[in-house]
Amino acid sequence: MRAAGASTLGRWGAAFLGEPRAKDASRAGWYVLSMLATFRPELAAQLDETFELRVDDDVFEILVASGKVAAEQVPAARSPDSTLALDVEGLIGLLAGSLPVPEAIETKRVRVEGRAGALERFVELFRWPELENSREGALPGT
Repeated sequence: MRAAGASTLGRWGAAFLGEPRAKDASRAGWYVLSMLATFRPELAAQLDETFELRVDDDVFEILVASGKVAAEQVPAARSPDSTLALDVEGLIGLLAGSLPVPEAIETKRVRVEGRAGALERFVELFRWPELENSREGALPGT
């Protein structure tokens, strides 16, 4: 499958992700992969930022530059501009839109260090599409 096709399929599938049930397995890397599919390059055209994403015991370096993104699991990010630390449920809530950014910060579900507005930018860049946009089950653009 071409990269563009995989990205389109990933965005479509991400619309059906929801809050995990108690019996569901959740691994941070799975959600980071979904972020690559739902990344909004048009919002990052002028952005150059490195996020260190700490999800439970896993650490990911998320590089955003000139409308492109790369992610890698690492022991620690190299010179991150911002560090976001949270649990996998918090990450899911932010990406799904069920955990608003102000609430995440106020309740300390997410710890943020670095550039002002980092969490807001992160969520805007990677949030999952709303299910209403894909309710019919068709792939976007088909």
